[in-house]
Amino acid sequence: MKHIRDAKPIEELIPAMMHSQATTTPLNIVFSLPQMETLVKRAIAGTPDPSLAAFSKIDVLVGYLVFVYNTVLAEVRPDSEAIDTVVNTIDYRGNPKFAPPASFGNCAITFTCPSFTPPQPVPKAAGIHERQQYFERSLAAIAQSIRAGTVQVRNPAFLGQYLLFHNDLCRRCYQDGLYQYLLPATPREITFNSSYLLSWRKAADFYESGSKYADGRMTSFHTNAILERYIRIFPANPIPIFDKDGRLYDCDMTLDGGAEPCDVREELTACDADALLLV
Repeated sequence: MKHIRDAKPIEELIPAMMHSQATTTPLNIVFSLPQMETLVKRAIAGTPDPSLAAFSKIDVLVGYLVFVYNTVLAEVRPDSEAIDTVVNTIDYRGNPKFAPPASFGNCAITFTCPSFTPPQPVPKAAGIHERQQYFERSLAAIAQSIRAGTVQVRNPAFLGQYLLFHNDLCRRCYQDGLYQYLLPATPREITFNSSYLLSWRKAADFYESGSKYADGRMTSFHTNAILERYIRIFPANPIPIFDKDGRLYDCDMTLDGGAEPCDVREELTACDADALLLV
């Protein structure tokens, strides 16, 4: 709940956001399913006991982006602080256990995962086997941190306390005229928000099931701005392509509804794809 914990008056918020936008460059990356599956296998191999490994594809994908960010940062800015904390957002839109199908609003909970400690980097003279082990252990450490945060936020005792503090902070924001602050709290923090499991064909269908207007796609679904060190993950929707005679070509992975498949802003950007369920 750091975005409301660090809430600021509009006079401070707008200049900070404008400066961040002016100094941040969007970066789009597309991963294929085989690539994601390979990353998961690498992360599992990096755990102390691969038979007990439990994390989702998105945990590992974000772990990979953080690993790449830290590796590049160490090369180009060796005095800078590396990322060691991931802020995660679980989206429960469309899950009838938590939000009704016709819910209009941002159905999500944001929380900070436990900080992770990556293994010691291998020397430059290390062989390919040592480098591969270092990569796998680093990937597993970050993914396990993300999964630990997700497991914790599903705990009813933790969630009860979280909502109490969240309610108090929201009340303070309202009374003091403060606004959410979505920029990183420290140089060591990165945020991610995944809509990987969200069906874009259903996301903006605000009618109850059974309504004659259901599935009408009468609206478009749009997310908010991409921010500094903020990763957003979206699925690329397969659209069948037909020729003039009605014959089906190979499916073209195009975008349906204007969503980027994976949008990562400059010092990379953050997300989650669990919808409160382990995938």
